[in-house]
Amino acid sequence: LELVVQVENADDLPVDLNAAALLTEFARAVVPLYLFVSIYCQAIGGVWVLQIDVVLGLICVVVGLATFKYGLMTGLMPLGRTIGRRLPLRVSSLLFYGVTGVLGLLITFAEPGVNSLQLVGHVMRKRRSLLQLILRRHPFQLLAAIAVGVGLAASIGVMRLQRKWSIKPIVFCITIPLLVFSALCALDTQLAEVVGVCWDSGAITTGPATVPIVVALGLGIAHSARETAAAPEVIGRSASGTSVIIKRDTATDLEGFGIVTLASLFPVFTVMALSCIMRVLQPVGMAPVGSATGLLRLLSDTTAQEFQEETLVEEVEAELDFDWWEEFPVLQAIESLRAVVPLTMFLFAVQYLLIREPLPQCRRIAGGIVAVLLGLFVFNTGLLFGSIPLGKAAGEILPLAAKQHGRVAGAAIVFVFAFVAGFIATIVDLEPCGLGETVEQLTRGKFTKRHLFASVAGGVGVGIILGFCKLLYHLDLMFVLPIGYGVALSLTAVCDDGLATVAWDSAGVTTGPVTVPLVLSVGAGVANVAGIKDGFGILACASVCPIISVLLVAIWKVGVHLPDVSLIRSKGAAVPVD
Repeated sequence: LELVVQVENADDLPVDLNAAALLTEFARAVVPLYLFVSIYCQAIGGVWVLQIDVVLGLICVVVGLATFKYGLMTGLMPLGRTIGRRLPLRVSSLLFYGVTGVLGLLITFAEPGVNSLQLVGHVMRKRRSLLQLILRRHPFQLLAAIAVGVGLAASIGVMRLQRKWSIKPIVFCITIPLLVFSALCALDTQLAEVVGVCWDSGAITTGPATVPIVVALGLGIAHSARETAAAPEVIGRSASGTSVIIKRDTATDLEGFGIVTLASLFPVFTVMALSCIMRVLQPVGMAPVGSATGLLRLLSDTTAQEFQEETLVEEVEAELDFDWWEEFPVLQAIESLRAVVPLTMFLFAVQYLLIREPLPQCRRIAGGIVAVLLGLFVFNTGLLFGSIPLGKAAGEILPLAAKQHGRVAGAAIVFVFAFVAGFIATIVDLEPCGLGETVEQLTRGKFTKRHLFASVAGGVGVGIILGFCKLLYHLDLMFVLPIGYGVALSLTAVCDDGLATVAWDSAGVTTGPVTVPLVLSVGAGVANVAGIKDGFGILACASVCPIISVLLVAIWKVGVHLPDVSLIRSKGAAVPVD
């Protein structure tokens, strides 16, 4: 069917959304990346991982994401923008921040990539550990913790947008305590192995559901602010007296920027807090896990042979208990309904109970919500049969191929795969979102789209290399993160506010629903074969490195705190007007 939207209000919706354009957009994201993974695994390991069931699963990923985006643009985003425009005029600021927080919480449940954590937990080897306890037995609590973090980020983000706060002190006040919290958790043997999944949780929240709706909400807030704005404020006169200097509010130039950053940081704290609670309330029979990296290291009360037998029995039982019909389509349908229905009910409740205005074009919005539900169902099915199995197979082939080719050649094989896969994934994730064009326009060509793409993609590629070093060569994540974020914070202090916000946001927009399942499942596959305790931390490394690379390029191209770059300063600027 040709899905064409006849837009009556171009301020709310794009002019043309059709099936061919949407399918092409996500096929360009899926096909190059997964084709590279398959060809690379064939070349280095002699195994063709792109089987027919995987191909069908990847087709489901493309169709599901296209349908999801169509529904998002025609259903949920108009609702979010309407709320952002009208709600600040109808309720108090405190109530508005609360509504925004609940909205951010519910959006997380509808985020396609979040379900990847639970699915990856099922393909990892089963061990009695705190990590498996959270991933396999308490996935809903994990998702709820992530959602609470995004809700807090949304509330503080719109508060910052309304009050025109700089992003710099907020980033400093969040990142430094997070690093301290992570270091304290790393001192405990059980909490140490969940640090990676905590930081990865922050990377998966900023996908095709969270970012557009939150940005639409921010656009609505900015539109409301422009409608109620008074005349320009005169703050001085020129020396000649022939012109006045007015305060021009340029916060609208960076609408939406900054909220993505907060939505990437707050979930790290909430998931880490959940892990500490689970650590205290863990079952008595669960033995503590040592800090050794070998998969068959002794548990405190179990011999290696007993543990191996126990793992084998659990895997056989899991295969015997597997019910295809329950996994598909029943489970996926339930997950999709649980994600979309509460969010939709909340948006309509806000519209009719707080704003108390009729909703224009209800039929189109209702059709969009149905498309969101259907798209999420098809996408989750594609994850189950396509992205996750392919990534797991690739992750199991890489360490074996690296071992066969020797130390130097093996490391080169892994590093080339990591960098190229990260570079390709970043380019295809950045292209549709329009971030490059926006930044180039705001900086008047000083920071071009090519500069942004090269710096972000290169940073992600280097970050994934560090993530693989963490898995294969036991590089401590608590060595990478403090140094990485320390450098990022130092560069942030001497970079312009606007470009610093873009740099921190760029780390979030690169971890989309195509990249996240692949990276997580590759990490799980590597962990299974290499005999390490967890396969998380790659996304965490891939998030911090692009921040550094974009900040470096920004300082190189624009300069250190140059006052004439006020066009992108989030606090506004003084400009002469005749």
